[in-house]
Amino acid sequence: MDLLHLGSATAGPYGPLMKLARQRSDDKENDPPVFAHESEVYESIRALMSFINDTTASVVMPASRIAPEIAFDDDEDEADDNAEDGNADLPQLRRFSYYMGDLPMPEDGRPDKWMNMAVMLPDETPPSGSIAEDDSLEQPKHGHMLSIVEARCSVAEEKDAFEHMAAFSRWLLAARPDRRFVWGFVVCDSDVHACMVILGNVITSTRMDISTPRGRLQFVSIMVSMAFVDSPHLGYDPTVRYARDTNQWEIDIVDSESREKHTYRVVEQITKASLIYNNMRTFKCTRYQSPDTNISDTEYVFVKDVWSPMHIHSSTHRNEVYLTRKVSEKLKDDSQLDGTYPKLLSGGIVSSETLEGDDTTDAILRRVYTCGELHHAHYRLAVTPFASPIRQLESFDELIVVAADIMTAYMAVAQKCNILHRDISKCNVMFTRRENGSVRGLLIDFDHAIENPCEWGEDSCIVGTGHYMSIRTLEGSDIRRTTLDDWESMFYVLCWEATYGLKRERARDSEEVISMIQVNEWQADNPKAAAQFKRGHMDSLRSFSLLIARHFYWDYGYDHLKALLTEMYMCIFQNKNMSPLGRGALKVERSDPQYLQNEECQCKSDDREFYDSSDTDPEYDAIHRRSDCSEQISSELLEIIQRARVDALKRIELDDDSD
Repeated sequence: MDLLHLGSATAGPYGPLMKLARQRSDDKENDPPVFAHESEVYESIRALMSFINDTTASVVMPASRIAPEIAFDDDEDEADDNAEDGNADLPQLRRFSYYMGDLPMPEDGRPDKWMNMAVMLPDETPPSGSIAEDDSLEQPKHGHMLSIVEARCSVAEEKDAFEHMAAFSRWLLAARPDRRFVWGFVVCDSDVHACMVILGNVITSTRMDISTPRGRLQFVSIMVSMAFVDSPHLGYDPTVRYARDTNQWEIDIVDSESREKHTYRVVEQITKASLIYNNMRTFKCTRYQSPDTNISDTEYVFVKDVWSPMHIHSSTHRNEVYLTRKVSEKLKDDSQLDGTYPKLLSGGIVSSETLEGDDTTDAILRRVYTCGELHHAHYRLAVTPFASPIRQLESFDELIVVAADIMTAYMAVAQKCNILHRDISKCNVMFTRRENGSVRGLLIDFDHAIENPCEWGEDSCIVGTGHYMSIRTLEGSDIRRTTLDDWESMFYVLCWEATYGLKRERARDSEEVISMIQVNEWQADNPKAAAQFKRGHMDSLRSFSLLIARHFYWDYGYDHLKALLTEMYMCIFQNKNMSPLGRGALKVERSDPQYLQNEECQCKSDDREFYDSSDTDPEYDAIHRRSDCSEQISSELLEIIQRARVDALKRIELDDDSD
């Protein structure tokens, strides 16, 4: 890969500074020594930064307008040296600070992960609790840092250095809502790599050998560029600002349909790790009635900031903003569904809608992708109502009510909007609590959803959340996805909650008890292995009762949830309206002609009409047969869970009266 660039080389006010940099790099006395310890590498870098700070301060005078940025290379150095700088508008200088010490990775128990050095720059909009800028800094937080430097004495340790740099850089990215990407450095002996870290990608420069004058000049040029370039080129997003008056972050969203800009103020960043593992940030925000009057609406809004694979976002049938907008429009007149699905307030692409010229995400990132194409699209959306996770529910009866609301909304989305959600999981099953204390289920996140699934070749993809996926999804079946797959996912969500308890009370059990819980096998790293476990667990009512239901956590009301799950199990896996060939979960060898004849006779001996045909194709197992009858089985499941909701509401009302 070519050397990374922050910008293009320019003549102008940088000549004197670059001349001093060249003189320093040409000085034979400054040839780097052979490092015996990593601390010596860091001290060398620290001395170089001090040189840049001192030199830039003495050569360049601050000015109000930011001048064009410097390139990493020195192709135009002669032009820089000869340029007249007396009359040029000079840029505003940033000075470096640096921190050397251990900093454990947040929420990570690995003792071998620590940071040795971080580079920091003065920040015009620091988070609350920002630290002072001097050499005796107390331990900084990730939000204070510009980039991470990882150094090793030997080139043989380069891989380890890159892993550490990338890990901490992603935490820097997650710690600040206004970071789009992070610059980092890996130094191994005399080899230096500049890196751009964006979500799952790490883009590296060519090797700079600082044992040579040219390599040292390249590295100095990088640091000088970072001292002068504007904030977007350092990875900061101008569409996210820090409001000092309220001590909050402000986030802009330009709606893709109305073209209007909406501003939201962050009350809480819901999770930081999601940006690292799922390429997204989520926020609890408030919105404004008018950006000019500073009059805020007390209603909380859910804002989602996402980097989605380009091939997904560019496809209308997979575009989350488009799908959420469609659901909002199609269901808005159904008052019975109000509050059970997300209503889109605004949403659209960030890079091309809200920035201009060279400051767009596209413009900056295209410079470092040799192919000239981005792998991810950056978009945001704001939806209402804001909801809470199901672990905050007060009883299993409330969980039944929430699950029924969500699956009622799910079926309306599938039937009226022709959209399959494809990710019914614990994280997407939320609830709101009304003023009278009642709960309402809310189905969120359409990032894995697909419109008109029968028309596209993506309906058999393995998408969703691991241990909640249906058996067919885990196996990557070429049979199209149906509503029954998502019903099966909701069944697994409820089984999981029934096993561990809403408040995770099961965590107090002994390791021996936990090791016996079979739902843990659903988390197998290999999807096909997880599918095989589920086939065994769900093959018969006896196996479900002994392997799954017997481990449900005993708590008040759990017996009602257990009864619902048993009824759902019978409907999905042992449906009486399916022929014997369409029941069970294990794959059975049907190569024996006598076996096939017995099965066919058993089907014909029953006078009832079954959902499925009497076809005895040995390759067409029970799970596949049920997929052909998903519409009928899904309707049955909806009736079951809605009846359970009515009963749960009665029990909740009786409990309230008794109190």
